[in-house]
Amino acid sequence: MPCNSDHMDPTMLEMNLSDTYYLIEEAEGGGHVEPNDIGDGYHPKAYNKGLKKKDLDKAVAKLCTLMQRDKRITSTYSLELQTWWRDHQLADKKKLEHDLQKEKRRHAKQALMDKLTPYERELLDL
Repeated sequence: MPCNSDHMDPTMLEMNLSDTYYLIEEAEGGGHVEPNDIGDGYHPKAYNKGLKKKDLDKAVAKLCTLMQRDKRITSTYSLELQTWWRDHQLADKKKLEHDLQKEKRRHAKQALMDKLTPYERELLDL
C-alpha cells in the first residue's frame, strides 16, 4: 500500500534538534521544559524543516554558551535541562581527555621517528 504516514514521523535529528530548541527556550527564560515535549521531535523550528547536523551543532553550541554564562544551574532549571548540562559537560571532558591522549601519542611517535637514521627509515619504508 503506497499511502501511509511513515513520512510524518520525526527523524532522530529532528528529535534531537527539537529537544535542544526546547532547552534553549528554557535557558533564555521561557519557562521550564515540559517532560512530554522532550523526545517528541515536533518543535516548530525542527520538525519538517530539512535541517542538518550542522544546525544541531549550532543549537548545541548556543545552549552550551547560555549554560556557561549562568551560574545558577540548580533548581532554577528543569530536570531535563540540568541532566542535559551534566551529560554535556561530561561528554566535553571525555572528548578533551581523548584529544590530549591523541596528541601525546602523536608527540611520542614523532620523538621515536626523529631518532631513526635515514637507513632505518628506508628499511621501514618511511
